[in-house]
Amino acid sequence: RKQRRSRMSKFSFKILKQSSRSRARLGIIETPHGIVETPGFVPVATNASLKSIDICTADELGCQLMFCNTYHLVLQPGTDIVEKMGGLHRFMNRKGALITDSGGFQIFSMLAGQLELEKNVGLKGAGDKKRPSRV
Repeated sequence: RKQRRSRMSKFSFKILKQSSRSRARLGIIETPHGIVETPGFVPVATNASLKSIDICTADELGCQLMFCNTYHLVLQPGTDIVEKMGGLHRFMNRKGALITDSGGFQIFSMLAGQLELEKNVGLKGAGDKKRPSRV
C-alpha cells in the first residue's frame, strides 16, 4: 500500500485558466512520465503501437499522452510479454505519459455472446482460443 500512495503522490492536476462563459478550462496534469497539457490530442495506440507513425516520431511531434486499450493488450501481445519487457513503457519504448482503459467497453459491447460471468470475467478473443485467466 505504501508504494501505491507514493506513486499517486507524483500525480497532480492544476487548472491554469477557466472560461467565464463556459466550463472550458486549461490545465496541466503532472505525472511521473511528464507533463500533459489539457485539453490536448491523445493518439490511440490500441496494441501499444500507433497505426500511422511510430512512437518516436509521435514523441518528437510533441505527443504528451498516448492511450492504450487494456482488452487488446491482454489478447495481443499479452500480459506475460509486456511484463517480461519491463512494463508497458519499456515495451513501447516510450518515456512519456500513457493512459489505459479498463477494457469494459469491449467486454460488455463487442463480445456479446462470448461472455462467461463467474467470479471474474473471462475473455475470449474473436477468432482465437487465447483466453486470459483474469481481467
